[in-house]
Amino acid sequence: MSASAVTLRTALLPRTTVVTDTLLVTGGAVFIALVAQLAFYLPFTPVPVTGLTFGVIVTGAAMGAVRGLLATLLYVLLGVAGLPVYADASYGIDVLLGVTGGYLVGSVLAAALTGFLAEK
Repeated sequence: MSASAVTLRTALLPRTTVVTDTLLVTGGAVFIALVAQLAFYLPFTPVPVTGLTFGVIVTGAAMGAVRGLLATLLYVLLGVAGLPVYADASYGIDVLLGVTGGYLVGSVLAAALTGFLAEK
């Protein structure tokens, strides 16, 4: 007998609509933006240590692959659009093209992978 994995989203909301999915994705992006503000710098690197990774992993695991990917992608796009959601309330395309850009792009993939694994 094999056990079926259940994400937090499926446990709390077994059936969703477009509205609930939109609210979940938006809430996930807001959660990531909030925990990304927890940041500190180490003297040997220009890249801050932030809560971004924690937020992305929790979002992906709780909401599954697709919603986790969309929430993280929304977070990245909100920062590019000019909202101060990145670490230290930074924003803009310059951040995405700078030293932390790889982490931001990788976070989208990390949320999807974590969500995929949580669903298995």
